[in-house]
Amino acid sequence: MENKDYTNWLNNEYTLWQNALKEAPFYKFKHHPAVIRMIGLADLHLEFVPLIEHLDLPWQQLESIDQIGSPQYTVDINGVKLSGVCLRFIYYANRVLDSVKNMTEIKLAEIGGGYGGFCAVVHLVARHRGIKIKQYTIYDLVPVQEFQEKYLKQIVKENSNTGIKSLFFPNPGIHFFIHGWEPNFIMSFYALGEFDNATKNAYIENIISKVPHGLVIWNPHSGSDNSLDLLQKHHPSINVKQEYPLTSINNQEVTW
Repeated sequence: MENKDYTNWLNNEYTLWQNALKEAPFYKFKHHPAVIRMIGLADLHLEFVPLIEHLDLPWQQLESIDQIGSPQYTVDINGVKLSGVCLRFIYYANRVLDSVKNMTEIKLAEIGGGYGGFCAVVHLVARHRGIKIKQYTIYDLVPVQEFQEKYLKQIVKENSNTGIKSLFFPNPGIHFFIHGWEPNFIMSFYALGEFDNATKNAYIENIISKVPHGLVIWNPHSGSDNSLDLLQKHHPSINVKQEYPLTSINNQEVTW
């Protein structure tokens, strides 16, 4: 049984996160303490630098989008300044695109999209490489989705020849899954693993179970948790290993 103190803590964290996105001036939303805490802006994670610095990437464009919201914490890499969280976005964008590049149609979904940063980065990297992402779905809380739409409107163009062709922000009711929008690759970075068990299990049963491939950085905080067993029930081929680079002691990388 889940600890009530954990549930209360988690609900408070997500309340502070939603309020921060409503309250903070857009031009410097990355200064808000709750935003810094939730997305790890103060954690530079320099371990990611040697994993990405050699990649062929649109570095100037990545710096430009990362500057939206005025991050306070940046590192110099390949002549540009990037926040720590952007280093992670780039690393995982490269990995996701390598995983899906040979698919006939690429339909991505993300559970817990933060402020929209990963979606923005994967869009730019895909466009740079000539990879077309047909659809991108973000499952999140309604106030957070409203912020994501505002942020991504500046970056993702519906009619771009490459990159993301269309974005979808479904009602976060996790039973929502409509014909034509079924993703074939799903991701969750530091979100799904920290949900309360009931929410995690509902996502697994109603969405993840239907998606043939995925990458989850599983960040459990709650103690008792059999959700990985449930995930393996639906995807027997899952591979679970310690997160690398390791950003928190209990984090795991789950792929299928």
